[in-house]
Amino acid sequence: MSNLNFNLMKTNLLFTIALCLVFSVVTGSLSAQTDPGTDNLTHLWTFNDGTTTDEVGGANGVLVGGADVFDGDLVTSDTGQWMEMSGIVISMNAYTEVTVAVWFTSKPLGNPAWSMLWYFGGSEPATGGDVALGSNGVFFQPARNDDKTRTAISCGDIETPWSTETGVDYLPELDSGNLNHAVTYVNATEIGLYINGEFIGSAALEGDNSLVNVKTDFAWLGRGGYAGDDNWQGNVHEFSIYDKALSADEVTFLYQRGAITGIDEIKSSFNPRIYSANGLVYIENLGSHNLNSVEIYDMVGKLVYKTNVFSEIINPNLPENLYIVRIQSDNDTYQTKISIR
Repeated sequence: MSNLNFNLMKTNLLFTIALCLVFSVVTGSLSAQTDPGTDNLTHLWTFNDGTTTDEVGGANGVLVGGADVFDGDLVTSDTGQWMEMSGIVISMNAYTEVTVAVWFTSKPLGNPAWSMLWYFGGSEPATGGDVALGSNGVFFQPARNDDKTRTAISCGDIETPWSTETGVDYLPELDSGNLNHAVTYVNATEIGLYINGEFIGSAALEGDNSLVNVKTDFAWLGRGGYAGDDNWQGNVHEFSIYDKALSADEVTFLYQRGAITGIDEIKSSFNPRIYSANGLVYIENLGSHNLNSVEIYDMVGKLVYKTNVFSEIINPNLPENLYIVRIQSDNDTYQTKISIR
């Protein structure tokens, strides 16, 4: 079974537990975090109910070209598939500052050329041209023809909008099929990028590059403003917009929470000690319980490792990231988050 037995991957499962703010890692606790709450949350697409409903702001999505919502994800698996939203309802140019956050898994090596995971702005040909260009817009690219990840804003230049972008790059591109969390913020002075909870960098806005100049013509998830580019292919697990530039601690909270809400720690009668080093997971059984199984889930609830043979040292062969570890004893369950490094 690919997902948690009772739909762990999404918000429908609520555990009556206290929030665990400290997670066990080999070097100590994970970074400080602050819940951004919902006061500044303006749009949210979780796809939990099998639809493209915007659960906060009313900018419901429209599926294009065979795109689908399946198992709590927006799925774009072929060319010409994306989700359209109302650029007017979202009104990116009405924000004085904004944060766009997305949980996604790219189709493995499915986006080797130019593509955008999300785009807000205009799209029109240059003078005398016949192919629309992504001008007066803001976007995020997990993969590009130059093998980079990039977020950028470009306004005021319809002829060569790529030449006047203000953006932040990250290496490598995020096109391996692994789960990733990306956060872009734009305020009055800069654009910045976080990947998997880590601050990548920021760039000072120049020229006409400002939210007020972003057009409301298009709002796309899985498509970019350049008509000659391919659409992005993969699974979007959650997509959200805030009307503020989230702080580092708030981004950390979103990353450590995952696309699963209410899933933190289940304490039990045996409460083992779990930590990670060099890609291995160490489990110290502090009691006399028989431990029967170990399951590891990614942050959208997908089962990525399981063993029914208990060992104090496990090599799950997983990429560095945050995970949920669930251990079953004869009569109890223990669950926590762990950073595999």
